[in-house]
Amino acid sequence: SSGLCFFWGIPSSSIWLKSLLQGGPIFRGQTSKGALPGEFPETPEPAADASAENPEAYNNVSIFTPISERDGQYFGALHTAEGEMVEFPIRPFMGLMGVASDTSEPVHSVPPAIYGGNLDINELGAGSTLYLPVEVAGALFYTGDPHAAQGDGEVALTALEHSMHPTFHLTVLKPGDKGLPVSGHIAHPMAETKDYWIAIGLNKDLDEA
Repeated sequence: SSGLCFFWGIPSSSIWLKSLLQGGPIFRGQTSKGALPGEFPETPEPAADASAENPEAYNNVSIFTPISERDGQYFGALHTAEGEMVEFPIRPFMGLMGVASDTSEPVHSVPPAIYGGNLDINELGAGSTLYLPVEVAGALFYTGDPHAAQGDGEVALTALEHSMHPTFHLTVLKPGDKGLPVSGHIAHPMAETKDYWIAIGLNKDLDEA
């Protein structure tokens, strides 16, 4: 239900999420980090006066970035521990874009791989193209983790989180198709913008990638 609340219930301007308390497993018998199988962890009391309006007052919190408009430009705003407001020009993009991996093994959700995934490439906004090798029938494209701005790649970690309703145009390119950026078939993800070709470094160790 919290996912639906995020997607449908949080508009993208001038609304702060007051608080979000995350517990343990939703279904009895399932496990989550820090919880024993078949048991619900005891829910801690909320921190006093904890809210997204004052995130620096208590440890770690994820909030949706407030967006402001000035002279036709849009900015994300963050509060500092000193009570100042820092603004960043926004460059919206989807951090998570990929296709299904041809494996029966669990797929890690943090480092991206041949199938795409948690790429976090800030150049892949509107008008860009991402090429992904298809490993299973139907490709099974998925997306998520919308960001208003971020550094270069998942290794940058911190991003301006935001809600979005993206629109994608999906095209199937078969071997020999003139739309392929390489001869033969695509064996490795790559991307294209109006200015650049983007080679994507991959490794389970993000520092190595």
